Amino acid sequence: MINYKPVEYLHRAETGSTVLKVKDKNSDKFYALKLIGPLTDNLKNLIFKREINALKILNKYDDIVKIYDADIHMTFENKANLGGILLEFVEGETLEQVDLSELSELKKQDLCLQILRAVANAHNNSIIHRDIKPDNIMYLNGKVKVIDFGSSKIKSIIEKETTAPMFSQYYSAPEVVAGGETTEASDIYSLGAVRKKIL
Repeated sequence: MINYKPVEYLHRAETGSTVLKVKDKNSDKFYALKLIGPLTDNLKNLIFKREINALKILNKYDDIVKIYDADIHMTFENKANLGGILLEFVEGETLEQVDLSELSELKKQDLCLQILRAVANAHNNSIIHRDIKPDNIMYLNGKVKVIDFGSSKIKSIIEKETTAPMFSQYYSAPEVVAGGETTEASDIYSLGAVRKKIL
């Protein structure tokens, strides 16, 4: 990760990770670098590995943010023991930032279909996102990308420890709010809430 220079702080995710915009010193291409840690914290280590595993499986889909590299033993700006995930830098705004009133009804319907397709791609690969909300959906020129798989659950992987899904009051399913098990149906509920916001 030493070949990447930080150029802009993007945001701090609810999982405690920090996301930076970085530039490849050799090619001048921009990426997003997600820093998670310290990895001595078992929960953060699990979040780090979970996001890498999920995104590697979903890397073939254009409607989901792409992963390019990851380093589990990196040191960045003298901060040791951080995990780093090098991601596609997605231009545009989150759906939360978009002025939806400027979109036609046809574009709104298309937007809903794109988000549904992205989540279906995850579900078809046995991955539950668990934090579907406007802040985790990027939008630019009529196209969407779903981001932030730090809370995701891969059904085929049995983990000794589990992380609770992120709690987003308006977008979380009742069983999530109650602390119950999350399933594909939980994502579908969140999709319905997102669709309601769009339309």
